[in-house]
Amino acid sequence: MKVLQKSSVVDSGAKGFAYFIKGFLAGIQGHLLSKDSLDTEEEAIPAIDIHDHEIGEYRYCTEALIERNEAGENLKTVLSDIGDSIVQVKGKTKTRVHVHTNDPAEMFDRLSKQGKLIEQKVDDMNLQYERVHNRKYKTVIVTDSIADLPKEIIDDAQVHVIHMSLLVGEESYIDKLTVTNEKLFDLAKQKQTHPTSSQPTIKNIENTYRYLLTYYDTVIVLTVAKALSGTYNAFKKAAETFEENKQSIHVLETKQNSVAEGLIVWQAIENLKAGKSVEEILSEAERSISQSKILVKINTLDNMIASGRLSVRAGGIAKKVGLKPIVSLDEKGDGEVFKIAFQAKTAQKKILKHLKTLNEKKGIKYYAVTYVDDKKLGEAFAEELSGVLNKEPEFITKSSGVIAMGAGKGAVAVAYITE
Repeated sequence: MKVLQKSSVVDSGAKGFAYFIKGFLAGIQGHLLSKDSLDTEEEAIPAIDIHDHEIGEYRYCTEALIERNEAGENLKTVLSDIGDSIVQVKGKTKTRVHVHTNDPAEMFDRLSKQGKLIEQKVDDMNLQYERVHNRKYKTVIVTDSIADLPKEIIDDAQVHVIHMSLLVGEESYIDKLTVTNEKLFDLAKQKQTHPTSSQPTIKNIENTYRYLLTYYDTVIVLTVAKALSGTYNAFKKAAETFEENKQSIHVLETKQNSVAEGLIVWQAIENLKAGKSVEEILSEAERSISQSKILVKINTLDNMIASGRLSVRAGGIAKKVGLKPIVSLDEKGDGEVFKIAFQAKTAQKKILKHLKTLNEKKGIKYYAVTYVDDKKLGEAFAEELSGVLNKEPEFITKSSGVIAMGAGKGAVAVAYITE
């Protein structure tokens, strides 16, 4: 109405109805509406957008809601060299931007310099298209982003990854998608806070199950240890909604994390590719869980102290004497100190000696390596392991942000499954 436009106000009843619809849609999709999201006039972001058209040059469909700095630049100019299909919708204080890009982390890094990031969303258009038009198997493997596994392996097997959220101060990022480990360390230093993580909501997982069961007969879920995260319980609880399909969803706790969890997922992928039955895949995964182990060489104790895993007093003493612990998980998935060393080289030697002895006694069937931020350290570690075990690792990959927060800069890890 012209009289309302002239007074710069809106029809309160109409706006209230718009909020009702927005809240209704968000509730169905498992989102919580914050006051910030209600203060904007942009449309609600759907939990899953299906891109079943041919994918162009860029893989990821991203959206962000940003509270702008007064001196902020035009977002199209800021992002034009890393994507296309750029659309920005401006509100009074906030802007919603949509971009197709191959580098979501770089995109959100640039946007963070233009203001406060309130919402982030990333859809893998390539995986969605492949799932609809070129589905390889009748069974889909699902895992969480704590499982460290190379992207090319995930893509090839059309694995569905549920990404954890990483919280740094008031800003939330999507693990392995919208923030790198290096950026995570920088943000923690800038904001003088230790990042934390949060598990996916049950509603979000329910939506994922519903989506996947549209295309697959069976869903196999392999999760991080429940002693470390509530993720397993969330997957299990969400599966209860599908009682009529209870034979179609199988949730298995790996009792591991990082590259050890990734190695168990990798073995399940190999069995799926080999044409093994769901029962065989699950049976072999359960057997491998009891025969798997991860050994993490910590370079700094700062992150263990900041996360509360080591008290400030004990951590201070440990740092003074140069303690370099080798961290692992016990049979229940709880953290433990595997061995103690006082130099990084000594810690590495102890890991190599342990694996050599274990290989001679039991035989190491598979192993893999991960690193937090230094690829050269990871490759050098893998090379030494190869010399000791007389075989190459199944893969070398960068760790998730969740692992980086606990292990710290310069950390490397090896996981193995024995014969």
